[in-house]
Amino acid sequence: YYLLGISYYKLNEFSKADTAFTKSNEMSPTFVQGFYWKGMSQSFLDPDSKAGLAKVAFEQVVVLGEPEIAKYTKELIQAYNYLGSYYFIVTKDFVNSKIWWEKLKALDPNDKKAIEALGAPEMK
Repeated sequence: YYLLGISYYKLNEFSKADTAFTKSNEMSPTFVQGFYWKGMSQSFLDPDSKAGLAKVAFEQVVVLGEPEIAKYTKELIQAYNYLGSYYFIVTKDFVNSKIWWEKLKALDPNDKKAIEALGAPEMK
């Protein structure tokens, strides 16, 4: 199901990819990449994040990936980026947004979005 999801993702069939990753995650609930790709697929299904479709998947990436940050840096950067943006833009929860942007900046001190977000007046 994971490889099927990747195939659908590469074909821009994001709904089918999401379904495949859902099944993959049910079968392998500790497989970080399954949740990462589910979040990526859901990001395309909800491009402005207003429905927050990818939130749960990216939160799971954080739960599973943080104990092994060096191994899952790429996945965590994407998760932190999504969550920081979601809380900043969609919910206007600047306290939570700041937490995610700071985590992202700790992994990548030169990340432009994190630097810009942390410099916003709402974050002061």
